[in-house]
Amino acid sequence: MRAEFYRVLFHWMTHIEIHYLKKYDSEFVQFLLNGIADDKLEIGPQCIKFLEEHGQRMKEALIALGEEDEKNLV
Repeated sequence: MRAEFYRVLFHWMTHIEIHYLKKYDSEFVQFLLNGIADDKLEIGPQCIKFLEEHGQRMKEALIALGEEDEKNLV
């Protein structure tokens, strides 16, 4: 059941409209951080990998929207 929750969360975070993603990003990221400690072995590494990829996607999206300057994001 938890693995399905994370599968759905990954889908939402990669397909939701950016305005809504920005609005709920902190809650979604909190779920992912909790998933890192999940006792089901494959969930933790999946959450870590997804967080890394999500950070890069958000950086690129914010730059494209003009909300962040590329040189200010490290």
